[in-house]
Amino acid sequence: MVVGAAEESDREIFDRLIFEYEAMNLRRVYFSAFRPVAGTAFEGREKEESWREHRLYQVDWLRRVYRLEKKEILAAFDDDGFIGNRDPKVTIAQNIFDSPIDPNSASFDELIRVPGIGPKSARRIVFHRKERKIERMRDLAALGVVVRRAGPFLKIDGKCDTTLDRWIG
Repeated sequence: MVVGAAEESDREIFDRLIFEYEAMNLRRVYFSAFRPVAGTAFEGREKEESWREHRLYQVDWLRRVYRLEKKEILAAFDDDGFIGNRDPKVTIAQNIFDSPIDPNSASFDELIRVPGIGPKSARRIVFHRKERKIERMRDLAALGVVVRRAGPFLKIDGKCDTTLDRWIG
């Protein structure tokens, strides 16, 4: 999909992406930020920022790999239907979690909604905690968690990150 050529919103692209996966049985969608080409009807249009393409890839990944529901992903869009230059998983997590979660008791589905934790590291956490309790953030880092991103959304042994702006990105 060419992003930004027709002045479409990210939401319109996302809705089309869902249609392609569900109705057309497409396996993968690719994005390309619009670049005007001389000698075409679009040569006078502004080029699209590459970060917009990147954010749409992230939303696609959340749907296709993380298997988040469309309803959840819609939390990443603003009222005008755009994602903005901000990680959509962070925005979604801020809407889902009222407070930090404990990786020792959180479900796999909760864990993969935490920024910095993907499906592989979530599976590692679930497997690891059967043998041993997670006691420190460095335990999570050893399991592949990007602790800097996940920290504000986690609590271990009742303690959580003391960042005042926990839910502000």
